[in-house]
Amino acid sequence: MPFYLNPKVLALIAGGVILALGILVAIFRKLHVALPASAITWKSFLQGQGTILAVFLFLGAALGWVSFRFLGQQPSHTTSQVKLVEFRQLAVNAQPDYESVDSGGYNHLTLYARASAPPSASIAITVAPDTGKPGPQPAIAVQAVASSWTRLDQQISARRLTLIIGGQDASATRATQADVLVFLSNQ
Repeated sequence: MPFYLNPKVLALIAGGVILALGILVAIFRKLHVALPASAITWKSFLQGQGTILAVFLFLGAALGWVSFRFLGQQPSHTTSQVKLVEFRQLAVNAQPDYESVDSGGYNHLTLYARASAPPSASIAITVAPDTGKPGPQPAIAVQAVASSWTRLDQQISARRLTLIIGGQDASATRATQADVLVFLSNQ
């Protein structure tokens, strides 16, 4: 538990402050020190409204401490449910690029792809799942262009995915660079 939520430390600090103020007041009374005019307004404030404010401040702090102590911090489950894998500026002019992604524990794939150079290029992306079962696995293919992102949504049950980034459309210019974003989630 962090030191600022430790009740023993908080009680020790509060007790020390109250004790120090009590000793200071006793010394001033013993020495018959008169309060200046500006301190009289503070004294009247602390006897009325200041006391009420202080009580509610300590009550709020106590309730906050109780909620943290007994309810605890709730961990975010979002970070463990979504995985992002980025492949930026992949050089695919000579041969296709092969990338492997660990998809174990996820059941939904969202893939964004685009050809990033030259401006009117096209590129093919093939997603080959590896389910660990013998025999050929069905592959998913998508064609991406340079003008916008192409999106693919697919349910998956594979432990690993192999991305084959390369190839071209017969009617388009071959891309030399590509960007691919892979989102894995549990939807």
